[in-house]
Amino acid sequence: MIWSSSVLSTVSSDTEPTIVITFDSGKYVFNVGENTGRSWLQSRSYWKKARALFLTSVGTRTCSGLNGLTMFMADGMVPKLQIMGPQGLTHYIASMRPYLYRNSMAVKVTDICDHDCRPISEKPQPMYKDENISLYAIPLTPEIPSDETKPMERVGDVNMESSATPCSMKRKRSPSPESTSKRPQLSNDSDAIKESFKDRMRDYSFLPSSLRGEEAQQWRQLLIGDMLPAAWPEEKVRTGAKGKGKDKGKGKTIKDPEPPAPAIPVEPPTRNIPPRSNIPNGCRDQLLPPPNGGVRTGQTMCYVIEGPLIRGKFDVEKANALGLTSGPLRARLTRGQTLTISADDGQGGTVDRVIKPEDIISPPDPPTVVIILDVPSPDHISSLVSAFNDNSFYSQLRSKNEDVQKNYIVNTVYHLCGEGVLEDARYKEFMNGFNDDAFHIVSSREHAADPVTFTTAAFNQLRLNRLDEDMFPIPKFQLEPRKHLSSIPDLPPNTMAIEAHVTVGARPRVAPKKSELAIEHDHFHPAVTSSDPLPLPEATQKAFEASVAAWKHRQESTPKESEPGDDVVILPLGTSSALPSTYRNVSSTFIQIPNWGNILLDSGEGTWGQLVRFYGDDLARTSGVWEQLRNLKCIFLSHGHADHHVGVAKILAMRQKLNPPPTEPLYLIALRGHHLYLREQADLEDLGFDRADGNGVIQILSDTLNWRNANPYGAHTGREPVDFMDVQRCRAMTGKMCEALGLQSVITIDVNHRTRAYGIYLAHKDGWSIVFSGDTMPTNNLVHVGRNANVLIHEATMGDDQEELARQKAHSTVGQAIDIGTRMNAKNLLLTHFSARYPQIPPWLMEADTSATAARGPTLALAFDHAKIRIGDLPKLQAYLPAIHQSFDDTKEDGDEDIDPAMEVN
Repeated sequence: MIWSSSVLSTVSSDTEPTIVITFDSGKYVFNVGENTGRSWLQSRSYWKKARALFLTSVGTRTCSGLNGLTMFMADGMVPKLQIMGPQGLTHYIASMRPYLYRNSMAVKVTDICDHDCRPISEKPQPMYKDENISLYAIPLTPEIPSDETKPMERVGDVNMESSATPCSMKRKRSPSPESTSKRPQLSNDSDAIKESFKDRMRDYSFLPSSLRGEEAQQWRQLLIGDMLPAAWPEEKVRTGAKGKGKDKGKGKTIKDPEPPAPAIPVEPPTRNIPPRSNIPNGCRDQLLPPPNGGVRTGQTMCYVIEGPLIRGKFDVEKANALGLTSGPLRARLTRGQTLTISADDGQGGTVDRVIKPEDIISPPDPPTVVIILDVPSPDHISSLVSAFNDNSFYSQLRSKNEDVQKNYIVNTVYHLCGEGVLEDARYKEFMNGFNDDAFHIVSSREHAADPVTFTTAAFNQLRLNRLDEDMFPIPKFQLEPRKHLSSIPDLPPNTMAIEAHVTVGARPRVAPKKSELAIEHDHFHPAVTSSDPLPLPEATQKAFEASVAAWKHRQESTPKESEPGDDVVILPLGTSSALPSTYRNVSSTFIQIPNWGNILLDSGEGTWGQLVRFYGDDLARTSGVWEQLRNLKCIFLSHGHADHHVGVAKILAMRQKLNPPPTEPLYLIALRGHHLYLREQADLEDLGFDRADGNGVIQILSDTLNWRNANPYGAHTGREPVDFMDVQRCRAMTGKMCEALGLQSVITIDVNHRTRAYGIYLAHKDGWSIVFSGDTMPTNNLVHVGRNANVLIHEATMGDDQEELARQKAHSTVGQAIDIGTRMNAKNLLLTHFSARYPQIPPWLMEADTSATAARGPTLALAFDHAKIRIGDLPKLQAYLPAIHQSFDDTKEDGDEDIDPAMEVN
């Protein structure tokens, strides 16, 4: 049986390590950090055979790509998926209920509890097992708990004194046992769960947050069943009819191996959220019960993946010599049975001869083992060493005794090391305990290079840099590590730094090798490191020269005087609708106000990585992207579709790592659903909501800033009072935010989308204003509020020939966006949020009548990921459009064709 392990993504500016175990019949994925789905697109491999996801911890480092990858897999017709990880995983996934829904894929979620991993015999029971792998889990707990391990309380505001008011969300955490993987796991649509909560859900006073222990875990499972309602397919079992399917010697029924994912689903996936009857809104929209056990303790889970035992080869020549013709006798031997047969004694008589399986079958190959170790700090090393020393099964894996090594072959050990781990003498001693033939793949940010992850997008940026190096800067990258592994003494042989797209053969054993496909499609790194200038196709070169000349002529013929706001920078971080592509990330726009601070408009998955690639990283966390994060004072989330906000938790988590800590608050303007799920995820990881110094996250409800009236949505169903529903408080916090950013006013504008959605109007006291539409059909509300805006940033998902499709999906066409900008009398119109079916420039954007728009309406420009756009330079970006189109057209690759329209919804 052939199988291997590979690195899908590595530790870098925009990804965390994701490791994939691959068999012909299934894939097993370990850790799903941000951009995992987009990394899979870049790799040009497939996830359709995925069977299970395993997480080493619960938080943004390892889980923030879970929502996106789950939707990718469901849309890719994966029929069922097992998700397993440490305690808190069910809580994390249940927190996604406002934005995760798929009806085509069945999902089972299991929290692995510590005591389930404790061996009751010499060999622990596997946490997961199928015909390919047996998986064992090893929990690691830091030796010295940090302050974060102390029990937490939920509070409604970053100002701790407010927690005593009636509006607070404060609640004590009382320890209680959670469900374990040993207990029967209730299916997502379990009638037993529904019945157990049916009467209580009718009671208005019922608060899910009051549940504890097994009931709390059942509630989370019920919510997950509401999000992913497909029933888990029953395994087929042979009946044993006609003598087949049973081991006659034991009479046991044998299950069929699990089949690979079918190419065509029984029914197409449903991405939009239909009416659901399992849980009333008043209960679904309430806070989850607080998680217990293993939460914020710094615990991680390590995994030992044992491959199948491969039986020995049948020696036909020996069988023939012993007189065993093909047939049932040979079959009995292959099943491990000993035969007694009558044979000619050479003297006309017979003699009984005993034939054992080992007489004609070679010894079985021992199972091959792959180990994944997540050791985030030196404090975890003692726990790791003890786990391997105290159990005979794990200790065998580190033995150098040849007889012991015949039981298991440790092929590869993946080391996910936090700061200070790899150079710790205890850890090096632990690494050297494995056999000398084992491959050691090390992920350590201190010792890792940082090549560009999304090379397709970066190569296009590199070409556009030849057009305008200021507007299209080259993404930050680093091909040499800050510290080389060679500088660390006493590492075991076969130790190498982790690298994306590197595969290690487990059976047959093959040394680590990078994918030829990845090398072939990486045009960026060879070009950017070449001593020769990047050659451009003749058509592109001519288009660049013509656009630059056209812009110079325009400047000379119609000189433009400087205006307020010209120096404000708009940095698109994601311009794709619904799904990322190799060229575009999902929605996010960064606004820099010189001398005041930064604003983030939406934050799709991967926003943090996009910021790091633009501004650069700094291990000291003081400059580069960290400086921009320190100056980030406002985040606005327009609506609940995942492609607009899933990246915000990562931003908040990274803000908590600023050195020194932030000295001003960060104001989060969002809907009730956003605030609730982020609060729930903050149960598992510090996101900065409750900083005692007052410089954490201040929550402001979008409804309270509505241009017409403040009518907090959900107030009538809010059974558990929360302070961000308080209109007066939200308006007071908005006033403080305006002072910090020099804003005159901030107004939210209700727009027309498939879900409750807002745009926003930002007016600065220096005399400029920006309107951001979010996702919407054409609406006069934007026109009314945003008259005479300096810039309208408006979605343009569809072409003018797709008006009916745009209406069905509650989006705008290019022409409709232009009409809104014209009637608003906006000076500039920046189009974004382009259909994911067109990964480069949608053809209909080039067909738009930009000349007519310039004559009677705003300056029209298109947003591109990582284009640094000063408001005063929007006319220049408009002039560059033909050159940009030509550049993209010249780099079109196989696989850039349109995607299925059903995939693009939000």
